Order: sequence, then C-alpha cells, then structure tokens
Amino acid sequence: MPAILRRSLVKAMLMALPAASTVPNALIDACIDLVGHGAQLRDLTVRSIAQRAGVSLSAVSYHFGSLDALIAVVAQRVYARINLRRVELFQQAVERSQAGAPPLREVLDALIRPTVGKSPEIRFLSQIGSLLVKPVTPELTKIDTEMTPHQIIIDSLLAQAPWLSRAEIGWRVHAILGIRTHVQGRESRMRVLIDNRLDLDDPEVVIGIVLDIAVQMFAAPGPGMVPLLRF
Repeated sequence: MPAILRRSLVKAMLMALPAASTVPNALIDACIDLVGHGAQLRDLTVRSIAQRAGVSLSAVSYHFGSLDALIAVVAQRVYARINLRRVELFQQAVERSQAGAPPLREVLDALIRPTVGKSPEIRFLSQIGSLLVKPVTPELTKIDTEMTPHQIIIDSLLAQAPWLSRAEIGWRVHAILGIRTHVQGRESRMRVLIDNRLDLDDPEVVIGIVLDIAVQMFAAPGPGMVPLLRF
C-alpha cells in the first residue's frame, strides 16, 4: 500500500464515525473520563455520565438512543484514535528507514505502543475487551473488524519474515497483543512472577519487555529446523 494512503485510510475511518456536536462530545468525553478515573464500564449509568458531562439525563437517549449505543460509539472513537496513532508511528519508522525496510522492532513498536500505559483512553479500551467476548450491541463488534493498521503492519512483517505465511504472522500479531493485555491487566500476578524487578508503572519498561519477546517470534529458522510454514 502506498505510504501516502496509509495515514489517509485510517483518518477516513476516524472521520467516518458519527459526527458529534458539543453535547455528544461531552457525553463521549464523560465516559472516557469516568473509566479513566477508576469507574467500571459495567457500573456506568446514564445519570453518572450525564452528571459528569453537565447535561440533562435525556441527552443520552436523544443523541445515542441508549447507554449501550453510547458506549459502542465511544469504543469506536477510542479505537480509531489508537489505530491512527499506529499508522502514524509506522509511517515515521518507514520515513526514518528511507529506502530500506524499517527495523522489525520499530514495526512492532508501532503495533504495541499506542495501547500501553494508563491514560483514560487506554483504560477504557482495556475494559472494552471484556465486552467483546459477548458484545452488548452489534455496533461494538465493528471494533474487531477494523484491522487496517494491523494489515499494514502484517504486510511489513511478511516482507521481513518470508519464512512465515501471512496467517502465521497474523497469529503472532494477535498473540503479541494478548501478551501486552495480560501484562497490563494482571499486574499483581506479573509482579510476583518477576520478583517485582521491573517498574510496570513505566510504559517504556512494559513496551520493552513485550518487544523483547515479540521480536523473537519472527526469527529465521536455524539449520536443521523444520520449515515454519505450517498454515
């Protein structure tokens, strides 16, 4: 895919989301803010969101139809922003490499970095993951089909690891994101297993340890090893 199209494609995804005026934007920001400050998605109510946004209780149903629909729109917006950041980081890696392929670690960094940390948006996205197991609204399932940035990254990884099939690379991408999720979502368990030797509150530390594992997943097979193309 031409470089100039990478960013415009994801920006189009972001712009395609429902337009929001002042009140809808206030409701969206209120949802993210509440979760970012410790609220659980399952505990959000129309009243708590409206109060945080400073609008009437009827605003949620008027602008979104229901609480579930509002949460689905917020999830789509948060995910679109994260995906846009992925493409921007990948594009920067491509530009730094000039004519050559960007380093493998930088490509994987673009995949992981936008979703590591404890910002309100990342906290919101981490809770959305549990809802995707059994979506509350059809709109929420759209998140799992918005894979354009992932496909861009897979294209780059395929060029760098031709001993793997596209499907095997996709599996590794999914597994890497799962590792990132587990590290951030089960911190108390992680701290025990690593004897509390790493500062898991530092996003750079988390990104670094995930990348150390991720890069090895794309290593070329050594002499005498069976072919890696399995599916």
